[in-house]
Amino acid sequence: MVKQREGHKVIFSDLAKQRIKDNCCPTCGKPKDKWTRRKDWRCCSTDCTERFWKEQVKVKSWQDLREKCFDRDGWRCVKCGKQPTTLIRKGYESYYHKVLKIEYLEKWGGNMATIVDTLIADHIHAIALGGDEWDINNLQTLCPECNKIKTKEDAGKIAKLRNIEKKQSNGQTLLPLASKPKGDGFPHTPKECGYPA
Repeated sequence: MVKQREGHKVIFSDLAKQRIKDNCCPTCGKPKDKWTRRKDWRCCSTDCTERFWKEQVKVKSWQDLREKCFDRDGWRCVKCGKQPTTLIRKGYESYYHKVLKIEYLEKWGGNMATIVDTLIADHIHAIALGGDEWDINNLQTLCPECNKIKTKEDAGKIAKLRNIEKKQSNGQTLLPLASKPKGDGFPHTPKECGYPA
């Protein structure tokens, strides 16, 4: 099935997961049968709830992961090496609603800046094709031109996968496509699309 984006992800620590599984407060480990609070809540007290969200939970947001990807790739497209920037006067940053990074230039007494505003964090293996949305190793920094090429390739693969899913849901048996050339970069069998054999 074609996978959808999550938007954000909440990750509990291993200790918190184990304590929840054992029917205990994930922060202090107090068993639920000794709570003075409602048993359907996650933590035994408001203090533990606050500590839980600070100490035991990591919320991943797309913005944070995207910036880490850009940092790792040096704020440049990994395909062509471009770093799309715009030169602006200090104080006009708010006119650029997609500013990613600002560097003020000493050259003009700090009154000018370059902004990086058109980079894209692209999933190497598309989410819809089973790629991990939250793995930074599945991300690459692309400029808009290189991203268009990559998106076109991914769209073709996703269309083929949806076509296979549609045929399978209608009860059709799929045969390997031996007559088609294999070097076209598209999946031709359910296994190549990520389905188990």
